[in-house]
Amino acid sequence: MVQPMRVAFALISAALFALPIPISMAQTPSGAAMPAPGTAQPAAPMVSVSAQLQPALSSVHHSVDTIHVDKWKRGNIRDEAAQNVSQIQRDIDVTLPPMLRDADTAPGSLSKLLPISRNISALYDVLLRVVEASRVIGPDDQVATLQQALVTLGNARLAFSDRMQTSATAMEKQVSDLRTTVQTQAAKIAATPAPVALPCTPPPPRTIPKKVVHKPAAAGAATTNTKPSPSTVKPSTPSTPTTSTQPKPSTQQTH
Repeated sequence: MVQPMRVAFALISAALFALPIPISMAQTPSGAAMPAPGTAQPAAPMVSVSAQLQPALSSVHHSVDTIHVDKWKRGNIRDEAAQNVSQIQRDIDVTLPPMLRDADTAPGSLSKLLPISRNISALYDVLLRVVEASRVIGPDDQVATLQQALVTLGNARLAFSDRMQTSATAMEKQVSDLRTTVQTQAAKIAATPAPVALPCTPPPPRTIPKKVVHKPAAAGAATTNTKPSPSTVKPSTPSTPTTSTQPKPSTQQTH
């Protein structure tokens, strides 16, 4: 009886250990920091235009410098190839550097990227004519070198076209978001009721207190108040006494 119970316990234990561990219970390494949910990953820094195109331009420049067009078979094909090689060297050394510097200052500006795109496309066409000429009258090793430079420049041109497309898409999104914001603000302003004009009550009239003006005393009053000097006083003549009539007492007695 004990042996079957042991076998059953062993089977149950094996089944429990065989169950998968939930992902939420898995332990993360102690040194690894889990990113917070909802946290946006930092965008990768944009590569400058010069850093993107310079490797391909250097490869083309080195390729046209190592071939010896003057040793090719004489004819119109060699003369045309020599002119194309000179044009490629002048374009890489003189024309493109200031354009690349301007684009590096504004890597997302289409007005800076479009001239470079047209120049790279023209450079690719000229190099293609040199490659075709080398296949006709050039040595095999030089043909391989020019073909490799053409492939490198073609890949750089495609990558640069993708970059321009990304910049154009970002600019269109920025303009669309700005237009949406302006329309939303305009709708809010239109929905806001106009303020009611309150009646204008004129202020009460301002009362100015009257100033009391003290007038100077009259000239006659001033002379009466002044005492005359003794020299000017004349002796007054004696006047006759006046007799006043007094009522006589009544002789009637009261009983």
